[in-house]
Amino acid sequence: MADHPTDTVLAARQLRREQLAVLLSRAARGVLTPNEGPLLRAAVETELADANTAYLELDNQRETFDIAWEQQAAELERAREERGTYRAAWHSARDRARKHCAAVDGMWNANTRLANRARRAEKQLTAVRALHQRDDSNPLGPWCGTCSVPWPCRTAAALDGAQQTETAGGPELRPCGSPTCLPNGAHQYMLGRQVHQCPGSTPPAGEGDR
Repeated sequence: MADHPTDTVLAARQLRREQLAVLLSRAARGVLTPNEGPLLRAAVETELADANTAYLELDNQRETFDIAWEQQAAELERAREERGTYRAAWHSARDRARKHCAAVDGMWNANTRLANRARRAEKQLTAVRALHQRDDSNPLGPWCGTCSVPWPCRTAAALDGAQQTETAGGPELRPCGSPTCLPNGAHQYMLGRQVHQCPGSTPPAGEGDR
């Protein structure tokens, strides 16, 4: 298996430094020969060049690292901004949902109140309608047993949606003073345009046949 290029470079550098150490030791002891002087200079220059190359590579790596760090920082800032945007959108959606739920609750409560009022009104109308019933016991014509007026009375007509005036919607009956005119003692003497002479009563002047 072939060695990696980096391993080869490291091995050559290690051998060169061992040789440099020997030359430096000989120079320190004063036994360096004239032929070894150029070798020592070449070894030192090689080491300096190698150090400069390593420094440049390290500087390039640092620059690359700085660029990568700036890119990562920018991406992190964008992620934070997006998170803030998403969080604001989430809060906005939550607030809208809460307002919608509150509006729905308000509508539900309002509809419930209206339904309750409608039920109460229906019960009241049923009770009023039960009071104002048609009574056919009067020989002069049907009448309202509660109001003692010809049927339909104003209340019954209003409940049935009919338009009734004082002269329309049924014959007019007027009191005559006789307790036998109507079963409830509402003394009346006139039905429509026909004078009804009740026992023991006298129509007012001018109330004859028309």
